[in-house]
Parts: sequence; C-alpha cells; structure tokens
Amino acid sequence: MTGEEGLQAGRARADESGTYRIDGLAAGTYTLIVTAPGFQPAAASVTVTAFGAVHDFVVPGGGVVAGAVRRTGGVPLAGTVVLATDAEGRLVGQATTAGDGTFLLSGLPAGEVVVTANVENHHPRAVTVLTGGAEPAVVELLVEAAGVLYGTVTGPDEAPLANATVTLADGGGRTVATAVTGADGRYELRDLEPGEYTVVTSLYEPAVRQVDLSSGESATVDVDLAPGARADAAS
Repeated sequence: MTGEEGLQAGRARADESGTYRIDGLAAGTYTLIVTAPGFQPAAASVTVTAFGAVHDFVVPGGGVVAGAVRRTGGVPLAGTVVLATDAEGRLVGQATTAGDGTFLLSGLPAGEVVVTANVENHHPRAVTVLTGGAEPAVVELLVEAAGVLYGTVTGPDEAPLANATVTLADGGGRTVATAVTGADGRYELRDLEPGEYTVVTSLYEPAVRQVDLSSGESATVDVDLAPGARADAAS
C-alpha cells in the first residue's frame, strides 16, 4: 500500500483464506497493490476513513495458452469451443476458435492445465500444458473424425425390415460394429474410424456392400433385400 506521495504506507500477506489486514493507517487515499505468483497483479485506489476501509480483490491468473484446432490433415475448424480445466477438474477458461481455427485462453492459473476441444462427429482431443511462463503455452489440437454410417433395410415387398442385423467389418475382415434395425428398418453405427468397410446385412439372404469412410464423414447405405435389387451407397 502506498500513500499519495508514492511512499509505502503498509504491507501485509494474505492468510490461507485470502484475508489480509493493514493497521496503523491515517485517514486518506491510498493505492493498494496485490501481487501473487502465477496471477496477474491488480491495483485499486482506496479511501481510508476513521472507521477504516474494506476492499476485496479478484485476481485473474497469469497463464496464457495459444493454439489451433484442426482436423487430421490440417483443415482448420472454426467455431469450436475450447475448454481449460485445472488439476481439480474445475473449468478455468473457455474460448471459441476463429475462422482459421486459432484460439487464445488467458487469465489461467499457473501450473498444469488440460485444454480440450470437442467437435461434433469427431473424437475429443485433450492436451495437458504448463502455464505461467514468460511466454504463452502453444498447443495444436488435432481431432480425428468419427464416422457415422446409417441407412434403411427393406425386404422383398420393399417394406422396412425390423430386427435385421447389420454388421460392419474393416479391411482385415474384423467386425468393428453391429446394429439391429428398428421398426422403421433404420440402423445407425457411430464413432467409426476413417477407412474402408464392408456392410453385411443378415435377414433372408445376406447382402454385402462396400462403403468408404476415409474422409471421416457420415455415409448412407440403404439395403434392399428384394431379389435382383442392389443397394444405394452415398458418402
């Protein structure tokens, strides 16, 4: 604390609860300055009367994280919400990516911070960074698309088929997902890694179709089990 002449008039250290007290001050106007490791300094003008004065501070953290969110392959993702949480899991910062996928998180507490990006139809990406240094922590969040495959299975009379099993196999022939059609004949398989797959539908005679999810986007495979009919596949 300094007086109007700029000389130090008092000094105190906050206790574990954050409470501080400076005694022996004459009535007048003072400048109160707060500093703490890992936080931005704060200052305020305080007028002390014969009854004293009360002034509380909320000091923002000094940590800064700069970075970008991109899809695998380097495509920037705009409008993505980026969250920062501390070691206790508390939310300490939030930002939204710009048109080029970049973001800036400021006012973070010093220490380890987990930065997370959640993008629809993509696997979440989280990175732990250390904040509070002289320079901003820099991070690039690369999110991988999680493909979605859906469609409708119909029978010989072109009516939707319920309870048909749809199996998805990868390039090595391993089953990666299965679904059973609903009353409307529809099925949906989610969280698929990019790649080429084989769709097998079993009810009546099995039907086999190929689908390419290399881009990580959604795709539609409708299967008509009528004799001589073939499936429409679109990505």
